[in-house]
Amino acid sequence: MSINIPETVKKYYETEENGKAINLLRENNLIGKTLKEKEQCYKANLFVEHFLFDMWNFRYQIFKEVWSPLLEENQIKEYECDIEDADYYFVVKYEIKENIYYFGICNLAPGDDKLFMVASHINEDGQEENLGDEKQVKAYALQNREYDEEEGSCTCGEEISLKNKTEITDEEIEKFKTDAKNMINFIKNKR
Repeated sequence: MSINIPETVKKYYETEENGKAINLLRENNLIGKTLKEKEQCYKANLFVEHFLFDMWNFRYQIFKEVWSPLLEENQIKEYECDIEDADYYFVVKYEIKENIYYFGICNLAPGDDKLFMVASHINEDGQEENLGDEKQVKAYALQNREYDEEEGSCTCGEEISLKNKTEITDEEIEKFKTDAKNMINFIKNKR
């Protein structure tokens, strides 16, 4: 089953300027604006709210298609209903072998239109970290990625570009499923 990319999400990734403009609209302050300016701001904010729903729902549809069946098949249950839904990150917290993990989807900031499956181990300090070292995860056709020093790192699968696309194809969904399965297998086989 292919998953359509919503128009607002396509618009966001169309150009880096669109993404930056939408992000600025989200921070807009209406104090001191004229009636006309307020009207324009409210229309823009309505678009942004629609975009935020579309982005969340788009990633949720992918999560349901890719991760949900795999987690159920492996009898992996939610640790908490702890959904991290940052602007570019959609992950849910799970427990395997008394360790806590995030599993989900990541799509990056404006100007970087990549979408990929992601998993990270949550250490005792609550920091996200790779599932293993680069050599270990590479054996599962995965790679490690640093966010930044404060946010930690993760292990991810192959990226696809959202630019100029109307849907995530069945073939891409299957690739995402393979990446997610490789992440689960890596964790299950880790000693």
